[in-house]
Amino acid sequence: MQVSEWFDHIAKSLISFKNVRCWPDYKATLQYFSAPALPSVRRSGAIQFPPPLSSPTDVVLILCNHQSDMDQFLVCSSVHYYDEPISTGSTSSTSSTSSASSTSPTIPIRLTGFTHQAFESLPGVGNMVGKNLIGLAKGETQAQIQAKIQLFLDQGYNCFLLFPEGTFLHQDTFAKSQEFQAKEGIPADMRLQRTLYPKFGALHAFVDLVKDRLAYIVDITIDYYDYDAPKSDWSYFLYPSLTHSFFKKMSPPYMHATVIPVREKWADFMEKEWLVKLWRKKDARLRVRAERQLR
Repeated sequence: MQVSEWFDHIAKSLISFKNVRCWPDYKATLQYFSAPALPSVRRSGAIQFPPPLSSPTDVVLILCNHQSDMDQFLVCSSVHYYDEPISTGSTSSTSSTSSASSTSPTIPIRLTGFTHQAFESLPGVGNMVGKNLIGLAKGETQAQIQAKIQLFLDQGYNCFLLFPEGTFLHQDTFAKSQEFQAKEGIPADMRLQRTLYPKFGALHAFVDLVKDRLAYIVDITIDYYDYDAPKSDWSYFLYPSLTHSFFKKMSPPYMHATVIPVREKWADFMEKEWLVKLWRKKDARLRVRAERQLR
């Protein structure tokens, strides 16, 4: 994309941000804004997620590590929205009745996510964030977080994207995470090396609110080729970001998805150790990938 085209694209995107009023407009805006910048993604694990929802009250929570401002766009573009019924068996080409009986209605996915409430003050983008995402502020109580989540549940949202790390992984945040883990008494050989130590507030507020409505948790791991986040100073122009990708062709990032059924076992996911164990598995996966890239 040429520079002049890029500025024109940004201008049109900001106008769209300002006028966005509902999820279909928001989804279209996301796709328009990010389409020229998003590289293709190499996926493994659960390629299409989440599984079909069986009830309008079902809820899905997507948990993802955070390395770039492209992360949320890559996840949003990978979610299976079930615009068409999902086949549940073989169909007969000669019988419309058989074809109709081989499909079952599915619950449309309506996706939102959590972000920093400070983004709501930004021009253009802030309007989109305030209406379509759940803004969180430091120091909020569980009751305050749940009140915000409930507003979106009441509007029919049933799929929520959360980054438990709270911020991008780069050299400075990695150092702070290592310091925190040391204060927690975690031995050096047990500390996370490719992810940040996760936070529990938003996750526990969400699970405690929806309880047995939580049908699935989807664990997403994103990794950018040839990018050593723990040793890099963050830069929108030098490292993975929408801005960087507008100007430079990127190698396809890697995305791994695991679908975890929850249902009546929701209380198990209120344990802090569960999230830490999940992040250790994610960290180990990223370590293996980093070792392979350095060979």
